[in-house]
Amino acid sequence: MANKGIDWSSLWKKEDWWACWIGWFILLFAIVGWVPATPKIGRWTTGLGQAFPQGMSIVGEVLIFFIFTGILTMIGAAVMKRDVKRFIPGYFVLVIIAVIATVIASQKGIRYYGFEYVLWALFIGLFISNVFKTPAWLKPAIMTEFFIKIGLVCMGRRSCFPS
Repeated sequence: MANKGIDWSSLWKKEDWWACWIGWFILLFAIVGWVPATPKIGRWTTGLGQAFPQGMSIVGEVLIFFIFTGILTMIGAAVMKRDVKRFIPGYFVLVIIAVIATVIASQKGIRYYGFEYVLWALFIGLFISNVFKTPAWLKPAIMTEFFIKIGLVCMGRRSCFPS
């Protein structure tokens, strides 16, 4: 059996590696302190006003988070030959869905029972895809495995840098 060697091009052509690069980039920026804070959602019981203790500044936090993560994931999408023009509006909607899921998960009763934002994001996604059918303009941004892989790389930081 002949040794074909290592295909180094996979380091910049494959989704798995792009998830690693982006995750490591986020971790490097976090170490230096350059990663924007994720939007802060407060615990709430009866009114949504409690979920946004900082008021309308949440909009700015969401936009900064969208721009930072959007640029990184857009680079990966472009390399993987995705339609970047159609990726951007769809990704913005995914960020909004993530914020909604986080707000739902921040309700004190829901939080007490341990229903995390990921579960609510899954429910929202299933609702959209089964009731309304996933809109064609949203499909370029739905890169579920890619986002999960980036999240796994970023979650790995807890073993290296316990909080």
